[in-house]
Amino acid sequence: MNRVRASYERMLDHTRKDLVINRESSFVRDTRAQREKVHDSADDMIFAERVHLTNVKKSMEDHLKRVQERITELDEAREFVNICIKERSQVLELINGSLFAVRSGRVDASGKRSSSPAPPATPSAAPLSAMTIEAERAIQFAAEVRQRSMQERKPAKSNLAEAEKLVSAARRAVNDGLAGKVAETVKLNEQLTYGIAENRHAINRAQRWYDTSERAFGAAEGPESTYLLQTREKLERPILRTFQKHPGNQLPEAQLMIQARDNLRRSLDNTVRSVESMWLTQQSLIENAREKSGAADADSSAVRLRRRKANHRWVVSAPQLARVDTL
Repeated sequence: MNRVRASYERMLDHTRKDLVINRESSFVRDTRAQREKVHDSADDMIFAERVHLTNVKKSMEDHLKRVQERITELDEAREFVNICIKERSQVLELINGSLFAVRSGRVDASGKRSSSPAPPATPSAAPLSAMTIEAERAIQFAAEVRQRSMQERKPAKSNLAEAEKLVSAARRAVNDGLAGKVAETVKLNEQLTYGIAENRHAINRAQRWYDTSERAFGAAEGPESTYLLQTREKLERPILRTFQKHPGNQLPEAQLMIQARDNLRRSLDNTVRSVESMWLTQQSLIENAREKSGAADADSSAVRLRRRKANHRWVVSAPQLARVDTL
């Protein structure tokens, strides 16, 4: 029973340490950015592991409590039997030597000499004999306690194996889930990095288009003053006025140039707004990539923490043990 108790205590200690690891894994994942704290499959697996570990801890505590009761009963039975043995030893010292002759077959119980030796028999319980009622009760109590201890010891191996199998499966599921989450986050980070490069390429194209259009707009506006125009470039010359007085001889070049300049101005304004929008998108993509990288680092830290403490060769602090016992 002491070995069974030691096995239960070791399993209970490992379960408590696994609960501490589970809480620390949750704390490490809480260091992620706010937008990365969306409930995911890794959170579900960590919560499921916590539930399984809590159930195993309660089961081990119940088994350990029953084993401790059996050990206490065994100690009481041993003490009771030792007391009876001491009393019977004192009584046997006072028994007459003629009892040896009766047991050896030289004389019978009535005092007559017997020819054939009789086999020794266990004396019946009597107040003045070696087998008293108290001794019989002590032997019976010890037998009952031993039987209950055997019934408690038989399923111990299967209980420990089942608990270890459940804990190992939950631990392996959480480790695999966190590793898969790290791989998924890294893949998303790579896609975001590719999106950042593509968006930057689009910004450069838009900026080049804006610069070219701005130069074209400057050329379309023409000279800054009429003094810079030659005479043949002016539309108010007398010959042109006379030409335009006839129907169908209008010169729409000026209006077309004004419309083209206005359209080009609107295109430049739209390009500016597009570039500003793409810059905002660029900043958002960079921020998302940084948060994804931080989330991957946090999950990787949780995986390393679990693997580093998986051997249970470390000591649980008092505050950690108090938080675990409250579960």
